[in-house]
Amino acid sequence: MRLYYFTVVLTCTLLTSIPCKLHAEEKTENKAEEKTKTNNKPIASKLVAISANIRLEEEDKDLQRLFNHSSNPAARLTFLIQSKNIVQVMEKSVVIKKNNGWKCGAFPKISDTGDAASFVIEKKGDFVGKANALKVTGTIEIQTGTKLVPKSFTLMSYDEPFRMDDFIFTLLEDKLKVEGNHKLIKEINVVLNDETLKSFGSSWSTNTKTYNYKGIDKGAKITFSYWDGLETQKVKFAKK
Repeated sequence: MRLYYFTVVLTCTLLTSIPCKLHAEEKTENKAEEKTKTNNKPIASKLVAISANIRLEEEDKDLQRLFNHSSNPAARLTFLIQSKNIVQVMEKSVVIKKNNGWKCGAFPKISDTGDAASFVIEKKGDFVGKANALKVTGTIEIQTGTKLVPKSFTLMSYDEPFRMDDFIFTLLEDKLKVEGNHKLIKEINVVLNDETLKSFGSSWSTNTKTYNYKGIDKGAKITFSYWDGLETQKVKFAKK
């Protein structure tokens, strides 16, 4: 049985990668204006990893799971962005000069602090042993937050959605569901009986994020903050 494998030439430690009637106690501030501005001065990213792989010929899918991208041969360039208050990396905004099959890879990552992000530019084909010779130049856009809006309220019932600005919160068994553009939420804290609950991970889709909070119950105080007044900024990337 033959086994093909690819290696990363250069790597970097990066990032790990939310409204209706309800009895609630609410404390809010004036809602911030919703604005998206554009900053025309681009910033530069840094190339931090180069990788390539070939297709595994094996039919054993359990074997293929041992290797990333085993059925999708390509070269991949990973870039690091360092800025302040990064909310979103807009993968569909990529513009590449003299594009010859390059595209943005899925699932850009943002650090917990919002001070760094990574994205991948990839090109299909067998580039094992050839990736260092590849060249590409282009731009991608990110959105950064300019104004942080704090909010807090108390959930008093299960399974009854509660709207707070552009978000809907629902208390579930051992879970807190948030509907809306959850990427805008910088942080969220849950306090019950004067004890801060620890989140045990989350799951999400485009417009819904569900946090796991063991023991969350009626009377839980939710404190969160979200970004308003977004700014769009171009980021340059290149491998020469």
